[in-house]
Amino acid sequence: MMPPSIRTSGRLSGFALLEILIALIVAAIALLGLGTLQLKALQSAYSSLEYTVATIHANNLVERVWGDLCNNQASAAVYTATLTSWRASLPASTSGTVPTSFASSGTYTLNWSDSRLSDNNTLALQVTYPAICP
Repeated sequence: MMPPSIRTSGRLSGFALLEILIALIVAAIALLGLGTLQLKALQSAYSSLEYTVATIHANNLVERVWGDLCNNQASAAVYTATLTSWRASLPASTSGTVPTSFASSGTYTLNWSDSRLSDNNTLALQVTYPAICP
């Protein structure tokens, strides 16, 4: 007579195969979830990169104006030339909205296009320049 652990009954045959199939389905769903999570992480990283680039470009304009503050404040032509050279340095997917004439305070707004994420592709930088020019 065979020990009970070795004996198989007719109704248990194929049960191991069913367990394996269920385990494969659970593993496939888990792998799909991990793949989706990885995709979202990459999209967020790219969005963060775009936000960082926009911040750098906004700060670049602040530094350009600050570098020649008195001339930008006194001459509309100098300020316009500063804006024109700054706009030429922007990436093609980025646009900026800044005051067209010099103001000691204002908001610099940059927008960029990212077809994968459309949830707030905007940066607004509040700027205030000191009144140090005669």
